[in-house]
Amino acid sequence: MGLALGASAPSLPVSGAEKGSFEQRFEQREVELRLPGERRSVWVQIRRPRLRRLGEKLPVVMVFGGFENAARVLDLFTVQKRWVLASFDYPFRGRRPLRFPESVLDIREARRMVRLTPIAMRALVQSISELEPSADPARRILVGASLGGPFAVQAASQLPSGELSALVLVHAFGDVRVAATASLEALCQRAFPASPAFASWLGKGLGQGIWRVLGSPDPVRDAYLLPEGLRVYFLRAGEDSRIPALAVDRLEEALRNAPIRLNIERQAGDHLRPGDRAQLQEALKAVDDWLSKQRLLDS
Repeated sequence: MGLALGASAPSLPVSGAEKGSFEQRFEQREVELRLPGERRSVWVQIRRPRLRRLGEKLPVVMVFGGFENAARVLDLFTVQKRWVLASFDYPFRGRRPLRFPESVLDIREARRMVRLTPIAMRALVQSISELEPSADPARRILVGASLGGPFAVQAASQLPSGELSALVLVHAFGDVRVAATASLEALCQRAFPASPAFASWLGKGLGQGIWRVLGSPDPVRDAYLLPEGLRVYFLRAGEDSRIPALAVDRLEEALRNAPIRLNIERQAGDHLRPGDRAQLQEALKAVDDWLSKQRLLDS
């Protein structure tokens, strides 16, 4: 799931005129980011205003959603703000979208993605001012929406205090085991509609096993380790039909007990969906308002 951020009256790029306006006002480039301690790299897409004052420093928003590629995530951003935007494709070379049982064959790729993504996010936060000279090191914002949320929590928990200005979580979750089990159980129910009991048993077993194979990621534990004083905004879905409430509740509980400056709000409705324009506008306005109140965005 991707995330859009915007100004007080945001709009998604749905017309050729809007796309042309964006291309006239923003420029895009792609830079290689080598991962520390790894023989791997990711390609970071960076978008910035074409017209900049000499030496101008802009807030930088590093955003990650679901399995959309970096370009699609950044395409959801509106053009009213003067900021630097950055993202990269998750290091995953398996099949998209996820399907059962074919996707089970990509478990090695998934394990690699789970291990490398937080490393890459952390490296991006620490290197963004070198990759993009107009990025303000005092206004580094990491956004994780849906699947991007657990990765963002883990990356932020491993950063020294002061390196990240704010962490934004939109419709995120913490208990990966519970979320994975629920997703696989739903996939199995669709694959074996005539045998619901068997499908449920199979899905639960696969969920537990795959969670262990992935390295037992635990964003709930990571949330307790977030840097002291970090500003965190958590926008929850009011009626999430995709992620079990328990998986989200455990993240919220950990955040409430972490040594951070936390603000939690609920957005009415279901989990973020790229095609729901009204829902995306509401989410991006909530995030934009919070960032503005924190004085992290230029007026």
